[in-house]
Amino acid sequence: MVNALIVGTVRDVAPTLARDVNTFIKKFSPLLELNFFLVESDSIDSSVSELANLKRNLSGFNYVSLGRIQDNLPQRIERLRFARNVYVNYIRKYQKEFHWDLVIVIDFDEVNKRINTRGVSNSLRKMQIWDAVFANQFPFYYDIFALRADGWAEPDCYREIEEAKLENPFIHLRKKRSMVYFLDLFIHFDRIRKKLLYSKMKSIPPWQKLVPVKSAFGGFGIYKVEVFLTSNYDAQGIEPGVYCEHVDLHFSSIEKGKKLYINPAMVNSFFNEYTLNKLKIIRFLKELKKFYSA
Repeated sequence: MVNALIVGTVRDVAPTLARDVNTFIKKFSPLLELNFFLVESDSIDSSVSELANLKRNLSGFNYVSLGRIQDNLPQRIERLRFARNVYVNYIRKYQKEFHWDLVIVIDFDEVNKRINTRGVSNSLRKMQIWDAVFANQFPFYYDIFALRADGWAEPDCYREIEEAKLENPFIHLRKKRSMVYFLDLFIHFDRIRKKLLYSKMKSIPPWQKLVPVKSAFGGFGIYKVEVFLTSNYDAQGIEPGVYCEHVDLHFSSIEKGKKLYINPAMVNSFFNEYTLNKLKIIRFLKELKKFYSA
């Protein structure tokens, strides 16, 4: 049986952690021999106690708590970069002992509710093609921040949005707390966000072939272990500003000849808080709430 290590970063996951871990065990055990290694930081709930309890009761489950790191690393992406490199170092330290074939990187934020044995099995049957394969979401692929793919999402979408805002400043002479002001404000900036972000959240039919990418994630990725033995999440200065930590790992891997894909058949989520943002009415209501609560 294929030997796999599930890794991820966690924070404030006490209410859902045990359920998620047991769900993954139930879904993947028919296909894989599983170990876990999770990296916790900055939790203010009982996540560390939950992790300790899982370690006591589950064979092959391990974790590390980094404590509070946000004081020294206030930028969220830099905290993630640091924490993810902790599991990279763990893989490198114990690979000779455990001989993992695969590393599965999972977000424990409930975005993986729809991942199933069938989708993972579909990816495993195509292992000769990929070095890393990422989940799809229905009805729209949402993780444009981590995505880099020719003709689809090439530069950092959020940097593009900020640059577009600077090039197209909002100018309005009406009263700033009026509904007319809000409507003009929403239309102005939503046009930018739609063009550079939401229009890229496209639908990928589950029957489509593997989609080649330079980077992706979507909360669930399966990697051949060699990716982590030769690359990590260190910032490489690929793009200006703060960009997704997955991009560094993936670009480094591609430089070493690795092949990355999204597998349309491996769906991990249906409608979620991210895909719902593609709907204009949802964006409108969210912005309206922020406008009147500011």
